[in-house]
Amino acid sequence: MILVRPLQKRVDELKSDYQLLKIECEKREGQQAQRIDKLETLLLLHGPAQLRTHLEAALKGEAA
Repeated sequence: MILVRPLQKRVDELKSDYQLLKIECEKREGQQAQRIDKLETLLLLHGPAQLRTHLEAALKGEAA
C-alpha cells in the first residue's frame, strides 16, 4: 500500500507528460505540412531556377 501511491502518482505524471508531448508533436506536424505546401507552391509558381532564392528567404523568415 505504501508503494502504490507514489507509483500511481508517477504513472499519472507520465500520462500527463505523454499527452502534452502528443499535442506538441501534432502541432509540429501541422506546421511541417504548411511548410511543405508553401514549398510546393513556390516550386510550381517559379520553377526550380528561382526556388533556391525563395527557399532561402522563407528559411530566414522562419529563423527570425
